[in-house]
Amino acid sequence: MLGTLADSLGASPARIGFIPVATQLGYAGGIVLFAPLGDKLDRRKVIVVKAVLLTVALVLAGVAQGVLWLTAASLAIGLLATVAQDLVPAAAAVAAPASRGKTVGIVMTGLLLGILLSRVVSGAVTEYVSWRAVFLGAACVMALFAATAARVLASFPPRCVPRTCRSSARWRRSCATSRRCVARR
Repeated sequence: MLGTLADSLGASPARIGFIPVATQLGYAGGIVLFAPLGDKLDRRKVIVVKAVLLTVALVLAGVAQGVLWLTAASLAIGLLATVAQDLVPAAAAVAAPASRGKTVGIVMTGLLLGILLSRVVSGAVTEYVSWRAVFLGAACVMALFAATAARVLASFPPRCVPRTCRSSARWRRSCATSRRCVARR
């Protein structure tokens, strides 16, 4: 797909190489910044909002006219693709305690199969249709998912209320203490 992108956008392979890097950096940033939101806010709302914004980012990637716009859209796609990480705890929350492990296993299997099969499907769609169809098709699927999630998912109250949610403050104090200990050596 990257070779087709380079030809279509008239860019060098080196410039095109920044697109998957931006996606991966976005994903890492999304894990750090957005994944914890599911513990502090209603997980259903987090899932739906991320899915809607991911749909927008996929459309922007599909209509991008240059490498810079496609790279920016790919960064946003990476940030918002962390919606998949919100599905695992949501599935665990609605599963009966006796079948929680099985439910999480099924969801994880679906996520991993989706990752693996997306490579094959995107390559075939790029080969026979266009690279833009990959992003626009994914946007359609994500829009359908967002609409379904908004309708079907139950509300998940936050697990972490402001009074008891102090893990980040503890972590910061722990890091400061560690830095002082290292500085003394």
